[in-house]
Amino acid sequence: MDSLHSQPTPQFGKAEYVGEPGTDRCSACGQPVIHEYYRVNGVMVCPACTASAQTSLPKDTHGSFVRAVLFGSGGALFGLILYSAFGIITGLMIGYLSLAVGYLIGKAMMMGSKGIGGRRYQIVAVLLTYAAVSMSAIPIANRDAVEARGATAGAEAETCATAAPVTCR
Repeated sequence: MDSLHSQPTPQFGKAEYVGEPGTDRCSACGQPVIHEYYRVNGVMVCPACTASAQTSLPKDTHGSFVRAVLFGSGGALFGLILYSAFGIITGLMIGYLSLAVGYLIGKAMMMGSKGIGGRRYQIVAVLLTYAAVSMSAIPIANRDAVEARGATAGAEAETCATAAPVTCR
């Protein structure tokens, strides 16, 4: 008889557990986890250790949010300069650079808030990234306008050099 037929057919009416019930232990304190547990960073933790971990987390305050926004604004300004400089120097507009600007702003905000995050921090980071990348079009367009003005002036000077002196001013 082959191994395929020696296995019993699976039944789906009753749950069968691999280990014995009550043998799971909290990763933090080692106490047995019987009724309820939580997952913290992928490991099983009892309710008491979860509560103590939550109280040890830094609290979100208005001051930390303002500091994060200020640091993020500085990161946005730095990202705007980098994005614009890359576009001006190379003449390329690479969309993936906006991810780098967003990463820079996110890191700056986390540094400013001292590790506190949340939905409002994420929304501000997205808005700052959008503003930095969008506003980088201004210096790039300015450079294009200066180049176009220089090309037009050069063409006029060339035309005046070949034309009669009376027609050019």
